[in-house]
Amino acid sequence: FNPFIVDLSDEAHEALLRRGLGHCRQTPGDDASTLGHLAALAVHLEKMGKSAEARAFAEEHGQLAARIAARKQAEQPPEEQDKV
Repeated sequence: FNPFIVDLSDEAHEALLRRGLGHCRQTPGDDASTLGHLAALAVHLEKMGKSAEARAFAEEHGQLAARIAARKQAEQPPEEQDKV
């Protein structure tokens, strides 16, 4: 085993992104990292020609982003909500 040999293949990068996304999903309150991994995985899968999978992750990204925005809006004081 040589720890200095790194697999730079698209498949290895996909696996890394999937592991990272799995970790982010299990970490409460880590929405920014989850959004980042969803976006990166969607772009990477699209680049690999896996459009259906990419679309699913992009949709999940959009849904999570909307939930985060709604939560932030609800957390604002009423006088601040009127400004938005």
